[in-house]
Order: sequence, then C-alpha cells, then structure tokens
Amino acid sequence: MAPEQVEGKEADARSDIFSLGAVLYEMVSGKRAFEGKTLVSVAASILEKEPDPIRTLQPLIPAALERAIRKCLAKDPDERWQSAGDLASELKWIAEGSGSLPPVARPALPRGIRVSEWLAWMFLAMAVIAVVVLSLVLGFSGGNKPVVRTQIAAPEKLQFNFVGDNGGPPVISPDGKNIVFAARSDGKNQLFVRPLDKLAPELIAGTEKASFPFWSPDSRSIAFFADGKLKRTDIAGGAALTICDAPVGRGGSWSTNGTIIFSPRFTEALFQVPATGGTPTPVTTLSDKFTTHRWPWFLPDGQHFLYLAANHAEASITNTAVFWASLDGKENKFLFASPSNAIYASGHLLYVRDGTLMAQPFDGSSGKFNGEAVALSGDVQVDGTVWRGTFDASDTGTLIYQPGTTAAGMRLTWFDHTGKELASIPGQESYYQVELSPDDKKAAVTIGDPAGVIWIYDLVHNSRSRFTFGNGTYSSAIWSRDGKQIAFMAGDPASVYNRDIVVKAADGSGNERKLVNLGATQSIQQFLDDWSPDGRYLIYDLGTIGQKTGVDIWVLPLYGDGKPFPYIAGPGDQAFGQFSPDGKWVAYNSNETGREEIYVAPFPWTGAKWQVSNAGGLRPRWRRDGKEIIFQVPGTGRMMSVETNTHGSSFEFGEVRTLFEGYNFSPSNASAQWALSSDGQRMLNIATGATGALPLTMIQNWTAELKRK
Repeated sequence: MAPEQVEGKEADARSDIFSLGAVLYEMVSGKRAFEGKTLVSVAASILEKEPDPIRTLQPLIPAALERAIRKCLAKDPDERWQSAGDLASELKWIAEGSGSLPPVARPALPRGIRVSEWLAWMFLAMAVIAVVVLSLVLGFSGGNKPVVRTQIAAPEKLQFNFVGDNGGPPVISPDGKNIVFAARSDGKNQLFVRPLDKLAPELIAGTEKASFPFWSPDSRSIAFFADGKLKRTDIAGGAALTICDAPVGRGGSWSTNGTIIFSPRFTEALFQVPATGGTPTPVTTLSDKFTTHRWPWFLPDGQHFLYLAANHAEASITNTAVFWASLDGKENKFLFASPSNAIYASGHLLYVRDGTLMAQPFDGSSGKFNGEAVALSGDVQVDGTVWRGTFDASDTGTLIYQPGTTAAGMRLTWFDHTGKELASIPGQESYYQVELSPDDKKAAVTIGDPAGVIWIYDLVHNSRSRFTFGNGTYSSAIWSRDGKQIAFMAGDPASVYNRDIVVKAADGSGNERKLVNLGATQSIQQFLDDWSPDGRYLIYDLGTIGQKTGVDIWVLPLYGDGKPFPYIAGPGDQAFGQFSPDGKWVAYNSNETGREEIYVAPFPWTGAKWQVSNAGGLRPRWRRDGKEIIFQVPGTGRMMSVETNTHGSSFEFGEVRTLFEGYNFSPSNASAQWALSSDGQRMLNIATGATGALPLTMIQNWTAELKRK
C-alpha cells in the first residue's frame, strides 16, 4: 500500500509500482520493506520510515538493482518509475548488462566470499529480474488475469461504520462495479457508494441513519434499514421509498424475481415481502433452540437461501449455525456451526472460521457441498454483537473484507469537555464496559463479550488487577458511592438468562455475595445501572426489546426482604438509569416516543417525568454536583450537555447544547461505554482505536487463489 493510499489520497499506476517495489525488496533481501505488529504500525512505517539498504542485508546485490527497487519505493509518486514499462526496461537492461560484464568489471568481493558464491547470488538476482519482467510483460499483453490485492482507505473526513447495532458493512454490487457502505460524516451516519472506477465515494441521498444495506439483483438499487422501516433507493438518485416496517432490522436479500427476504427484528424469524412494498409474510419459524434468524442470502435459483440462526441465551458457537432453506418452507437444513453469517459467490460458500475467511464449493440448488474448504484470508472482522462478518463478494470475482479487531483493538481514552483526546491507557483489549470510581482514581473495566472478566485499573499508577475469577461471565460493574464495594452481574457463559446480581469488596478481599438471581425472568437484556448515594438501592435493566413490556428499570433494595420491584415498566424500553447526586431523581433513556430520548423522574417513582432531549439521547451521566447531565446521541459520537436544577420538588433544566462530535467511539450499544469524571470535565471512553479508519482489503479474481491451494 503506497503512502498516498494510506493517507486516503488519489492513487494511480505509480501506487502499484510502489507495491511492486515492496515485493521486490522482500524477494531480494529476505525481509519486508515496512514492518509492524499491526496494520496501523505498518501504515506508520510506510509514511515515516525508509527501508534498510538492501546491501546491508545482501552485500552482493548489484548496485543497479538496488537503485531500481529504491526508486520504486520513493515516498513521492513523482520520484518513482512513472510506468511499469519504464521499470520493465530498466530491469531488462540490468539483466542483460550484468550478464555480459567482463571479468575485470566484477566488483571486489568482501573477505570470505568465494567467486562461486558471488556467481550463485548473481544468478538468483537475474532469476528474480526475469520473473518480474516476464510478469510485467504478461500483465500488459493480455495474459492470464492476475490476482490483484489492494486496499480502500476511508476518505478524508469520513469514518467507516461497519460494526455494531447500527452498522453498515460494505456490500458489492452483483455486477462488481460499486461498493456501498456506511460511514460517519459531520456527525451523521449515512450510506456512500464507491464506484471502483473512481477514487472518491458519493453520498447516497436519503440514507441518514441507514444500516445493513443490500443490493438489488440488477445493481441499480440499494435496500437498507432506517427509522424502523425497510427502505430502498436508486443509486442514480431519487427519494427513498418505504417497503415495510422493520423495527430493528438484521439483514436482507433481494432475489431476481423481486422478492426480498429480511429480518425485521433481532428477536424474530425471517419474512418475505415484494420489493415494491406490501405486507410481509413469514418464511421461517423460530424453534425452541434459536431466538433469531438473520442475514439471509438468496442462492442463484431464487428459490433457496442461506441464513444464520442464533440463540441470545446460549452464546456458544454450537448454538449459532448456518442453514439452507427454501421459500416454500419445505426444505430447511443445518449446514454447519458458525459464529457469523455465510454468503454465496462463484460457486462457493464464504464464511469465517476462527478468524479466517474460508471458501467451500457448494451447490445452491441441492444444498450440498462439492469439496473441501480452502482458506482465503486470515484475521477477518467478525462483529460478535450481531453475529456478522465484515466481508462480501460478487460473482464477477471481487472480494472485500475488513481486517479483524486483533489488528486494531479497543482503547481506553480520556477526552476533555471539548472532545480533545488527552491520553490513552496503554494497551489494546476487547473492552466492553467501563465505570469510574467515585474519586476518579480507579476504573472497573469489563473485558470480553459475551464471556467477560472484570478488571480494576489503577489510573494513578497505570496498573491493573483482576477482580473476577472462575469460569463464569461477569459484567456491569458499578461502585458504591463510598468506593468500598462493587456490584456486578455474574452468570453462566452458556446462558445469558441465568445471571446473579452479586457484590464484593472493591479491594478484592472476601468472597462474592449473591443478592438476587434473574434467571426466572428469561430476559435477554440484563444490565446493572447505578447504586443510590445512600447505599440502599441498586437499579438495573431487565427485559427483552420488542417482547411484552420490553426492557424496564427495576429497583433492588439492599435492606429488609430485598425483593426487587419495577421502577418504570413501559411503554417502550427504558434503560441506563442514573441516580442524581442527592438520590432524589433518576435520569434514564426511553424509546416510548419511537426514538431514544433522555428523561428525568423523581425517586421513588411518582408518575411525573420530564423529557430532557428532543433530538435523541442515550446513556445519561450526572455531574457530581447535580448541575449538569451529559449524554450521547444514538448512532453517533455526538456528546450533548444540559444544565439542571434538582433543588426543590420540581426538576428544572436549561437548553441542550452540543459538546463535541466523537469519531472513534465504541460501536456497541451495551451500557457503560463511557464514564464521566466527578467534575464533569473529562470522560473515560472505550474508543475504537483505528478500527473505523482501517482500510478495506479488496481481492480481484479471488477464485484464482483457490487454484493455487
């Protein structure tokens, strides 16, 4: 990847010459020109460092060959070979000239180097040159189509938004000419189309808040989910049209006969609907084993399709699988266990196994495999929050994917009140939740999802210690206001239903003490929210989005009989309750109006409430003096602030204002993705590091890779 590509600038043939130079450098020297432990560090090396001189690694290399390779690797495109033909001519000249040198022209050899060794090395160098020249000649004379790997970087001022509940992973048009993806720009999440014959993406109008796009079979239209609807729009322009309701969509597929299969809600089976609009009808039926069907993919005959079935309550891979089924409902066959979806292209199923993208010959009409699986690429992104891999392919031979989070990881990063990044805690992890201690000196951090472990980070001494042990899964750590205890969720990693609320001394001494078991509720959403200032109550979220009364906020008394009772129970979903510093009020988010907004209500509940936000709100946090609430706008990194007055029996608040727009916040919708310092001037945030900026990898003629393996 050339420096200009790393920076998201215009690329041309000279960018390919840079890549060729990197290959030549490695062939001749035995070492990569630019090295690093992650894609980010490799990119930094490309921009900032020069490769070691080849002669320090291979003293016998002809000087002319080293100069030719170094010219390929010039940072400035104007200083490189300007065409592949120029480079080919230079290499042929080196090969012919070196081969005809008279004996007297042979360079002086270092002590200990025999003439035979020098000649052997020269023959190797000539072989390398011959291979490269032959490749260049064939490449420009209509030989076999080569496998071409390149990368597509996020353009300036855009951040890819591929993962999370509101993500829009990249999808290739069936004709292989365009890629559509979601990205954030100016605080908005929208869809963009990138024609492969152009360098810059184009905004698709009418796709604000769009997620999980998929193409029409003629490559002219794109369908997507937004505002609780399944919609479609033409790439050439025009207004977006609503097809049907889809409150929380999880993927769709569009057949050649004009039928769309889609998942309207994350806890439902699949439905079909005409692409022109209409009333959806069910295609699959949920069994007792699975709580969701999602990510459908039509097969070439238009009568069969793939889909993923998973169980929110059984998080292990054995309870997540890819199925082959028919539209008429007569066929529904298990294919294999998988942590994410599968797609079909060029006669193969593509899916991710242990982070590696696999391709396996498959007959879409019979649902039978025709051969063994072959590994294509390692370290492919799998979004475990929605069971989806970040990859796609077309029958024209184009494949795209984003590298996995092992290449980027998540960071704990301090931001100030204006959004300026102050510092990051060393190291990258699969951070899931973070909660600051009352004195801001420590943080309880959950690492891992769904099998989480809670760690205590000492922010003063830059150290950490493990807080939970055993084979269980742990999450939602919250501090008592005196900082002496931590309450958290503990449960069986094989069942999210069976969880306990437990408490333990914050210094790690003593054993856990169970307060209540939540298994009998059979609820998918279970999060601890806050501990009251007087130490008498815990509040937590309990329920399942879209079922019965949805998610409600409950209260657990820490005195008397300790019997939980609901604080707010519908309508809609309520979550992330936060006590005011005086304990008289609770701020929370609710979607009772159809959109997540911030509300404040008295504690205990009286029926009175105040809607604080009017353009969306999520995860409210109080400043320690009770005079400000800071919250996030759903689906964005926009942080908002509102001044508050909690004195007296009536709640008062001022104008809502924007603090800043964050571009690298965690894509997860789980609770506690950021924590507010007691003075309200800083926040500790789970940030994506470079995930949103990691380029896409594109492989053209990927099926030729299979013939080599």
